Amino acid sequence: MEIVAIAGVVLLALILFFLVYRAMRTYDAGAHKTFITTKGGEYYGAIRAPTILWNPMVKVLREKNAPDISIITNDATGTEYFEKSLPETGTDAKSSLKKCIGFEWNSVLACA
Repeated sequence: MEIVAIAGVVLLALILFFLVYRAMRTYDAGAHKTFITTKGGEYYGAIRAPTILWNPMVKVLREKNAPDISIITNDATGTEYFEKSLPETGTDAKSSLKKCIGFEWNSVLACA
């Protein structure tokens, strides 16, 4: 009977560990938030969709460790251009969009 009790406690501990690890490694990324990842000190990729990182070797760069990346994008009509900063460095920050002045030939003059 003791063996069954010990096996039950070990199984419960494993389930609890699994749930905690999954919660800690789940990132709510998407159009509103992007995360940059590293593996072994090298850039590994970007997370752009809700993801669970099962590999403990993959780290997510946050706060001061996140690189400052800006891209120029346009709206659905193609008439207005915006500068978007990636990735999000804060835990609850929103993507910063700056309106840009563009030309007909798809070049950007300036962003404000």
